Amino acid sequence: MTGHVAGESMRPPQIVVGVGEPAGWGPVLRWAAAEAGRRRCRLRIVHATRPDACHSPDHPEALALGDAARLVAAATGEARLLAPGVPVDGDARAGSAAAALVAAAGPHDLLVVGDGPTGRLVVARARSSVAVVRGRTVPETGPVAVGYDGHPAAGSALLAAFESAGTRSCAVTVIRTALFADDIAVTVRAALAADTRRALEPFVDKYPEVPVDILVVSGDPAAHLVAASRDARLVVLGARAPRGPAGGSSGPVGLHLMHHSFCPVLFARACENTGRHHVDLRQR
Repeated sequence: MTGHVAGESMRPPQIVVGVGEPAGWGPVLRWAAAEAGRRRCRLRIVHATRPDACHSPDHPEALALGDAARLVAAATGEARLLAPGVPVDGDARAGSAAAALVAAAGPHDLLVVGDGPTGRLVVARARSSVAVVRGRTVPETGPVAVGYDGHPAAGSALLAAFESAGTRSCAVTVIRTALFADDIAVTVRAALAADTRRALEPFVDKYPEVPVDILVVSGDPAAHLVAASRDARLVVLGARAPRGPAGGSSGPVGLHLMHHSFCPVLFARACENTGRHHVDLRQR
């Protein structure tokens, strides 16, 4: 196990994208290829053949895997056309799509999935950050929006948002949510805005070219983030690490975004073994 983790930590980060049938892979593959181009990293395409297909008398495992390999080859060729210069490889596997994708990505990698049931399972189980591609993907306009609740562990989401904005040459909108009454709204908003600015200092220092807007709002964070997704090119949210076979949790806010966001959603997960995407804000 130690060698497995050590090997992953030494390998450069890559993007792992799951593809299904050709009719449905277009937006996901395009987004993943563009992201690999922005990050200047390898793109790995994974397709899993259903266990029932591999064990069907009329469709034996060798035939099913052959079909999967041809599908991966087609997706690989399309990705190379979409992102010339990006190194691309593919992997056809037998088994469930969610399990194959989770196994294919190390903690430094980015998994890219669609917004169906497989995507939701991957968000819950992956060790890495996961981008769920849904809604408007082209053209890419607007800021990167990130949800921030003041928790010290939110550094992973803030860092991912600034990294994403830096590669896109766009602004970051930080949405700070809390519950407060109207009669103290002015005072509370000012205090929370000041607290948020302090929390953002390490990221502003690292990405001075990224413009930042802070929006302090009261009410349901899920509703505010969905509203922000109408104009954003990406919404970023922190994700808890998976614990045991049941996986982790994107929480009710993340689940709501997976169903209702108008743009792709990035679930930023800290790497426990390396600390990547973990910035403790308690000392700020």
